[in-house]
Amino acid sequence: MKKNINPFKKKLLPIWLIVFSIYLISGKNYHTQHHFFVPLAEAFLKGRLYVNKMTYYLHEMVSQEEVKTGVYKKFIDGAKGKYYVIYPPLPAVLLIPWIIIFGEQANQSLFSILIASFNAVIFYKIFQLFKLEEKKSLWLMILFAFGSMQWYHAVIGSSWYYASICATFFILLAIYGLLKGYSLFWIGLLVGLAYLCRFPAILSFPFFLLMVSDRWFKNNQFNLGPIRLFFSGLILLLIVSFIYNYLRYGTIWHLGYQLLESRDYNINNEYKFGSYSLSYFPRHLKAIFWSFSSFKNQFPYIFPNLQSMALWIVMPAIILVFWAPIKKKIVWTSWLTVFFIALASVFHGGIGATQFGYRYALDYLPFLFLIMAEAIRKRFFYWQKGLIILSILINGWGIYYNFWHN
Repeated sequence: MKKNINPFKKKLLPIWLIVFSIYLISGKNYHTQHHFFVPLAEAFLKGRLYVNKMTYYLHEMVSQEEVKTGVYKKFIDGAKGKYYVIYPPLPAVLLIPWIIIFGEQANQSLFSILIASFNAVIFYKIFQLFKLEEKKSLWLMILFAFGSMQWYHAVIGSSWYYASICATFFILLAIYGLLKGYSLFWIGLLVGLAYLCRFPAILSFPFFLLMVSDRWFKNNQFNLGPIRLFFSGLILLLIVSFIYNYLRYGTIWHLGYQLLESRDYNINNEYKFGSYSLSYFPRHLKAIFWSFSSFKNQFPYIFPNLQSMALWIVMPAIILVFWAPIKKKIVWTSWLTVFFIALASVFHGGIGATQFGYRYALDYLPFLFLIMAEAIRKRFFYWQKGLIILSILINGWGIYYNFWHN
């Protein structure tokens, strides 16, 4: 007698292969030159925490001299020395097997789409645990893979984008583990791993604690055991981050960011009032809600504005979130988490530089999709499917412009 195989499980490998293949082909096997994590992974393999050569495309590093003196001296392309990558280290650690196989020519962009393809599979599994109908799960998975900003940023795979893809990977694993009922220690550990990819990911912690509030608050009494369990996993990775910083900078704090953003050319542009300021809030609001594409007198006539475009333009299906029942626990906890994570970016000097849409939204995109899942749980209208199709076409347009347009 043949064992019945869950239809979800039968689709996992095909989903990964299809997503990976489309990402690979659509991006023409792109190889980013902004691959900070490749030389850093090589350095880790050789027992170093620093990159020993500066190149033009890897300029967002701080030299050992700058760490000691606080004085920035313009880098010379090809100069030898000790240079620290300011970004969290885990994306480089993940690349180590890739480096062992392919050496210094390893393609970070290719590894980025490999991880991003797993993100689509994990989301499909999450929708299964949500007890969402299979067809609806497929629609949302396709929206995530091809109708959201993940497609464009995963395919390019530059260090800023690749780090976000990795953080999403661990946040999705944490959501999956939570829904499966795994120990809160492991959930906290996964959130900590996401933090070691993208710092704002740590602000997702309220979601995981609030979703299991029945474990630590019953009959008007607090039980701190589950909370301690969660934070013991999370703090373990925070300690790793502190040690990593101390060994490089002599302080547990993220000095590299401070040094980079206080350089004259940054102060004169994006960071006039420091790294964070209330005065930066309007520029983020504009980027998120009111930035548009460009128009030209040549085909295809409408072109992406790669400085920023409003979220509702690059992913029209995002408006589905407003049809989700706000009183459902997973909906309001997801909204709260989106708010907390967004706080990490909306007062920051930079709005994301070159991007398709607003790349900081990748930090909270998983939680927006949880809200959308609830929005279509009971009824899934044709106009909602139309918005998903439109989102796919728009993100395909972004890929076409970047890789296929002359």
